Amino acid sequence: MDHSTDASSNAIAAATAAFGLFGLIVGFAFLILMVIVYYRIVAKAGWNGWLSLLLFVPIVNIVMILIFAFSTWPIERRLAYLEHGVPGMAPGMPPPPMPPSIV
Repeated sequence: MDHSTDASSNAIAAATAAFGLFGLIVGFAFLILMVIVYYRIVAKAGWNGWLSLLLFVPIVNIVMILIFAFSTWPIERRLAYLEHGVPGMAPGMPPPPMPPSIV
């Protein structure tokens, strides 16, 4: 039995395991970053930020992206209400409470 072959095999196995562990850590960090980014985007659009977790479910993620792309966002409804739904509001006046159907 050749001891140099065993040592080189062990070194290759250790290097492969180290690269695998590094890749796993980087992948997990990227996954956490994507959850934070999706959460922020969905929350800024006016929906509950936890809906962003649906983007990791196959098929549902495609449906959610289509809903986000083609529906009227809650923030757009609020803006339209404030721009057009409050006649005679003086500048600097606080807006009236939002109707429950808009929130």
